[in-house]
Formats: sequence, structure tokens, C-alpha cells
Amino acid sequence: MIKKFLRWFFAPPAEPLTGFRIIMWWEKRRIPYNIIVGSVGIASLVLFYWFIEAVGNLQPGEDAVEPFAIVLAPFAINFCYTFGWLLESSMKKGWRSTSPERSPMLLRRGLLFSIVVVSFPAVIWFLIWLFN
Repeated sequence: MIKKFLRWFFAPPAEPLTGFRIIMWWEKRRIPYNIIVGSVGIASLVLFYWFIEAVGNLQPGEDAVEPFAIVLAPFAINFCYTFGWLLESSMKKGWRSTSPERSPMLLRRGLLFSIVVVSFPAVIWFLIWLFN
């Protein structure tokens, strides 16, 4: 089932590539992308809180993270996701042609970048906890 999902998720768009097809290809994958990045983000947030508590660096009454940042994160992630199809559409317009393989490549790189960004605080506090 996971292999089938990954095959669909990273399948190139149908040809001929038009601006509309590029956008539709990306938008069909927005919810799964949000679920993947959101799941990693929630797990990272839990680990972040656990490691920061384990280190004992948080003073009573202090917030580990700005609550507004947690509310803002999904909007920022979706803004970055939209940048994927904007970039690809611009590339198509500028070069008058584009490869169907460009969409999956941009999605893979964007997904990896998003996962690294949402995991970064947990990884930093894991390293602090590890070397304490």
C-alpha cells in the first residue's frame, strides 16, 4: 500500500504539460504532503519538548517555543509548497518546455527540505541532550 502511494505521489504529470496540469498535479498532492510534514512536525515537537525538559534548560514559567510559531507553521509550510508549482510554472514559461520529471524532483526536494526544517529544533535539542 505504501509503495502504491509513493508511486502515485512521485509519478510525473501527464503530457502535454500545461500550466493547468502542473498546478493540478501539485494540488492533488497537497493534502498528503501536509499529512507527511504535519506528522513529522508533531513528532518533532513532542521530541523537542521532551529533550528540552530532559536537559533542564527551561525555567519555570518560560515557554519552550513561541505559541504563535506553532500556529504560523502550517501556513508557512503551505506557502512553501505553493512555491513548488509557481517555480515549475515559471520554468515552463521561461523555457517554453519542461520535463514531466521536474515535478517529482521538485516535490522530493521540497518535501525533504520541509522535513529537515520541522525536525531541526528536535535534532538540535537531541544533540544538546546527548552531549550534556
